[in-house]
Amino acid sequence: MPCVSVIIPVYNAEPYLRQCVNSVINQTLSDIEIICINDGSTDNSLNILEEYAEKDSRIKVITKENGGNAAPARNLGLKTAQGEYLLFLDSDDFFELDMLECLVNRAKECEADVVLCNSYGYDDKINRKFDANWILKSEYLPDKEVFCYKDCSQKIFQISAAYPWNKLYRRQFLEKYNLKFQNIRIVDDVYFTFMYMVLANKISIIDKKLINYRLNIGTSQTDGMTNHPDSYYLPYIELKKSLLEFDIYDEVKQSFVNIAAEYTRICYDRTVSFEKIKYLHDKYKNEIFKELDILGQAQDFFHDKNLYLWYCQIMENSPEELLLKALRQHGGIDNTAVLRFKFPYELIEAGSKIVLCGKGNTGKYYYIQILLSGYCEIVLWIDSPKQMKKIDFDKILIAFVSEKLVLETKEQLLKLGISENKIISDC
Repeated sequence: MPCVSVIIPVYNAEPYLRQCVNSVINQTLSDIEIICINDGSTDNSLNILEEYAEKDSRIKVITKENGGNAAPARNLGLKTAQGEYLLFLDSDDFFELDMLECLVNRAKECEADVVLCNSYGYDDKINRKFDANWILKSEYLPDKEVFCYKDCSQKIFQISAAYPWNKLYRRQFLEKYNLKFQNIRIVDDVYFTFMYMVLANKISIIDKKLINYRLNIGTSQTDGMTNHPDSYYLPYIELKKSLLEFDIYDEVKQSFVNIAAEYTRICYDRTVSFEKIKYLHDKYKNEIFKELDILGQAQDFFHDKNLYLWYCQIMENSPEELLLKALRQHGGIDNTAVLRFKFPYELIEAGSKIVLCGKGNTGKYYYIQILLSGYCEIVLWIDSPKQMKKIDFDKILIAFVSEKLVLETKEQLLKLGISENKIISDC
């Protein structure tokens, strides 16, 4: 029996697959089996997997028809796995070479049912790692090396994002409770991940970044949220049902309500079709908030005051009223601030470093848009040409000048010896 079964669903992952597989086969822990589920790929993924399998007997390749989400592939891997421990990885990510050794050593040392680790985010557009602080939140952890949900019952679901890939699972424990991934279009891992966390008798943490979670690869769940808006609350309905069956719900109710409210808000905020927003608004207000016990909770029941305020806004307003309020709050009358102060991305190259020169609403909304988009890096935001002397422009690719400062700032830049082609303006 191998020590660890690594399960990797693969669907059209050709650009990233070699980096992923290489980071697994070269692990410092070699006693592993690698189960790659080719989930109906139409690119060269299957050929790449078969190439690796010919060279490394630890790799097993299974092909199935694509089911529209990763759950059937993960469940097939779960059924096939023989290892003492299981790890579910994604085919577009890659991993630190001591990942498995670190996780297994901690699991054996603590006799843990699950071990969690931290991870880096990896921005594919600019080829750079960054801290992914939302994946493992140390502020919610109890002051114990080994714990269970009873030690942090009101925040158990806030400890880690509902990803399966930063967690090493004990296979025997999974089989005991017959846990499976939920076969829904998106967020099919929420029920599995959170249910395991409350069932585990021993949970332990390694506060090391052992996984590189790839972002900005041209795919997003935003389309999934718009096309399948119901999927985002379905896991929480199923989770609540199981928590009640195990007589755990009352103990973890505050944590559950907060995580359910947080992710219903995420779906609402990221849905781009106004028709679907209206559908969700009505569904939340008249059905889902009650079913998930969000309805009627006091402000102090919420970990985040803003989450409570969002819930109140949904209950007290129509979608049209919320849209109007959003326009008014951001300085709009007939149109939004984003449209009136839209940053001209077409003028600069993605990943550029810029000095943002802009006063008032122009500078503020440019800054917010750039920060949220991650399109480029703002190394400095200034609102006066007098601040130019503080800047080392040898390290800056572009100085971007907004309309309210364009003349005086451009003149100052030129006096400082900045070449004309480095000064970009939308005016």
